Amino acid sequence: MDGSASKPCSTTRGIGLVKAAVNLYRNRNIADVNSPSLKKNFSTKHSSKAKQLHKRSNDIVRYKETKWAVECAKAQAEAEVSNAKQTVKYLFSMIGESMYKAKAEMKEIEEASEEQLVVQLARMDAFNELRDIEQVENTRNKLKEAIQAIDDTKELEMKLATTLSDIDMLKNEFKFVNKTGKSYKLLRAKSKFEVVSAVEEKAKSIELEVVKSSKALALEKLKILRENAMKDKISNVTKPSSLIIISKFEYEYLRNHARKSNEIAEKGYEDKVVASQIQRCAFHGQTALAQYEESSMRELHTDNLHGARSTSMKYVPVSVPCPLVHIFLTSIMINVHHEFVHVLMISKHEILKPDVLLFDLSTKANLTAASIRGAATCFTTKHKHGTVCHGLILMPACD
Repeated sequence: MDGSASKPCSTTRGIGLVKAAVNLYRNRNIADVNSPSLKKNFSTKHSSKAKQLHKRSNDIVRYKETKWAVECAKAQAEAEVSNAKQTVKYLFSMIGESMYKAKAEMKEIEEASEEQLVVQLARMDAFNELRDIEQVENTRNKLKEAIQAIDDTKELEMKLATTLSDIDMLKNEFKFVNKTGKSYKLLRAKSKFEVVSAVEEKAKSIELEVVKSSKALALEKLKILRENAMKDKISNVTKPSSLIIISKFEYEYLRNHARKSNEIAEKGYEDKVVASQIQRCAFHGQTALAQYEESSMRELHTDNLHGARSTSMKYVPVSVPCPLVHIFLTSIMINVHHEFVHVLMISKHEILKPDVLLFDLSTKANLTAASIRGAATCFTTKHKHGTVCHGLILMPACD
């Protein structure tokens, strides 16, 4: 735009200079014609032909000047027209660009408005759907509440019907009791007694089976102990003594187990439970120990018949002090049908100690050293904290 505006200014300046030169040349020619020399020549010649020629030459000069001025004006006009055309083209291009930008902006505005409209419509649809979902959820909750109320009502009706039937049954029983009097109570007591008797018989049969199985297991364990005792007896034939020699490892083992046993004993057990366990152990152990004693006596008699040296052995029931009991009860323990039967072997001189209490479960009486039987039975002893220890004791003692 600035370049096209500067071109007409330079062209106009050039045309102005041409016009000034033409006017100067024309005025000079006119001055030459009016000069005194020319007048003198014309006056001397007085030739009309010369005047006409001079006049024509002047006309030609003027015509050339006019033509040249017209051509300059034409060139100026053409330059101005070209400048105008360029200006018009530039303006048209600017207008087209502005229109293109305007159309693009209008299109963007329309697209933005359409997107906003779509967003608004989607938002309205979502809001409507949410409102419908809330209405459906509220309806569903109300329906659930109604169903729950109906179920509660049915349950109450069933409870009411059950209560009414119980009331009717109680009324009938009350009427029947009033009619029969004491006979009804006797019949009920008899039926309960029959049920209890059946349960007791079943329990006794089960306990008998348990006793049989525990008896077999106890016999097997006692057989192993008997074999071990016989081996110890044979090894101690050359050294008759009332002491049992053990290794340092066994001593440490028994001492550690004694500590653990003391911790367990301090926790305590129920006296009634322990008493029942003692009775069961007595029942399980007496038969097994009687058979063990009988077989042991037969073996001792056989050894005497063959001339073997033998030491006098006695198996007595004894309750030893609690620390010693804990040591041996922890180290030698047999599981007889889920009931623990503890086997303890101790020398005879332990019986004579004043702090040893002997108790025979079969006679329910305290024993002394003089009244000790030869057969091993169950024992019980009480800890200083009240804990009851029970089990079976096998005591080899030297005469």
